[in-house]
Parts: sequence; structure tokens; C-alpha cells
Amino acid sequence: MQIHTRNAHTPPRNKQTHQKARQWVVGAIERIAASSGLGSLSTFDWDGLEVPRDGLWRTLRECCPKLKSVFTNIGTKPLDPHSELFNFTDLTSFSLVLRHGLGGNELFPPLEPLPPGLWNMLTTSPNLEELAICSFSSSTRILDFSPLSLLTFPKLHTLTLGSFGYQSDFTLGPAELWSISPKHH
Repeated sequence: MQIHTRNAHTPPRNKQTHQKARQWVVGAIERIAASSGLGSLSTFDWDGLEVPRDGLWRTLRECCPKLKSVFTNIGTKPLDPHSELFNFTDLTSFSLVLRHGLGGNELFPPLEPLPPGLWNMLTTSPNLEELAICSFSSSTRILDFSPLSLLTFPKLHTLTLGSFGYQSDFTLGPAELWSISPKHH
């Protein structure tokens, strides 16, 4: 079983209404999962404007034993370094994607470090087959995925990384990725 949430692509009448609707969806998924209604869930894809509240990730992790593929979008809010999102283990697929169209006009936004919890989660997923860490709003935020060069994933067959932002010295970063040893392939 798979659940894919999708954000309505019509402008909300107001932010408060949109936030209430998002919270209602999160609450509904939490209630269904907590009542053992999602025991066969294997894939969860959150396509909201921001990462959902932590309770959703906790509920999915605790109530959906077959959940091995987790996909989420992030927006303009900083990632919580202690997020329940990073407490999954033994995933086969994971995706963290910065939404497109967030605005911004920085030519060289600084690389944004990702929480250590993300890298810890990935090390507890030796069967990872698919990984995506990317940004579609490179003038707003560029995610620093350089710690990835220190990890190994023997079963990884699909890797999506980006956006590669030019650094202020006009090098294409992060440099650590270009020096990955053959043992990582």
C-alpha cells in the first residue's frame, strides 16, 4: 500500500485556511495509522508546502511496520535537527526535496548543512536502494549533501542529488563529492 499526498496547486484563500487543511490531513493519517488501518503501508510521500508535524513521522514509524520508503518535501522553514523524520531505520528509499518556486534571489546562497540525524538515519539503512537530496529552489536554499561521501550503500541503484550551486569562487560544490573513492560506487 502506498500513500501519496499532494498539495493543492490552487492558491489558498488565506494562509490560516491552508494550514488548517494541512493539519486536518496530517491528523487523519495519524488516526488511521494509529488504529492499525495502515499496517500494509510500504511507501509514504508527503508533497506539502512544509514538512508535516513530528507526530506524523512518529505514528508512521510506530504503526506501519512495512513502511520502507519515505519521501518528503521541505519549504522555507529550517529542518528540526531532532525531527522524528530522522528516526526511521532500514529504509529502502528516502527523498528530501526542497520545493520549487520558493523565491529568493541570492546568487550564491550558503550551503545549508543537513542535520546529523539524517546521516545517522541513512547509516541505519544498509538496504537503501534509492536516495534523493535535492533543491528546486537553488536561489533560496542549497542543501549540503557532502557528508554523503563518507557513507556506503551497497544496494543503492538510484541517486538524485542537486542542485549544485556555484560557490562564490565559481567552483561547482560540494568538492567532497567529486573525490568519492571507487569503494562507494
